[in-house]
Amino acid sequence: MSKALNKSLVKIEIYGNTDKDTEIIHGRLLGMVTNDQYCAMLNDKSLVNRLTTVSTKPLSDVAKLMNVADMRMALVIKKRNDVPVSRRQVFFSAPLDMISSIFSSTDMTAVAKNGTFMIINEYEKGTGETTK
Repeated sequence: MSKALNKSLVKIEIYGNTDKDTEIIHGRLLGMVTNDQYCAMLNDKSLVNRLTTVSTKPLSDVAKLMNVADMRMALVIKKRNDVPVSRRQVFFSAPLDMISSIFSSTDMTAVAKNGTFMIINEYEKGTGETTK
């Protein structure tokens, strides 16, 4: 794995279907998990701990998937709503319905089953962290 890939982070802007504020998550992309894998992790926290050791995945790996229905994006959170996260936390998106647009290998949008809309961008660590 290249050093640049180790320094890449993903920013997910989550727009809900309610009056809640937009949530912005910055983190290291671990990949996609199925609902079965997600449920297993809810029942066994050691699986989540093991997941956090997985190497960073490029966003282009997600874009290549033919079917993301009912899958969840998994990230190790570095920053949530401009507040750094000091301890290791894993963010799981809502189950996806589809990837609605792929603009490039580092920019896409997705729609979750619960109606939320996500803008997903990959960036080099230190270059996209302050953007909202």
